[in-house]
Amino acid sequence: MNLSRTAVMLSITGLSISFSAVTAAEEKGLSPLEQCYQSVRDAPRTKIAGCLNAKLNTANTRLNTILAQQKQEIASLNSAGSEQAIQSLYLSHSAFITFRDAECRYRYDATLGGSGAGDIMKACQIELTNWRIKQLQEN
Repeated sequence: MNLSRTAVMLSITGLSISFSAVTAAEEKGLSPLEQCYQSVRDAPRTKIAGCLNAKLNTANTRLNTILAQQKQEIASLNSAGSEQAIQSLYLSHSAFITFRDAECRYRYDATLGGSGAGDIMKACQIELTNWRIKQLQEN
């Protein structure tokens, strides 16, 4: 069953978790999927996938950079607890990735095979990755 664009957007609204934003479009409350819809306008749907992939790559790069910075900051303390803190950081990261992938797979499956399911899953991964970035930066 193919979902119309409107139905896909309603699914996103019903399934999405609200996260803080970093770009101007996100500050307006637009999800990554809505941002990509706006940026590609009437272009083929494949452009939406490209937009989402670029956003996810950017978010993953930022996340990995912040993880490396956190590790470096912890190690620079030369504390007896530094090694354990670094191990906990990586354990937390691994648990986050497991959660993110499971949550986004759920959202994908909840569309029941709709044509926008892949887009919804990517948008979810972007949202949750950006949320994790914010959490690490506040820590």
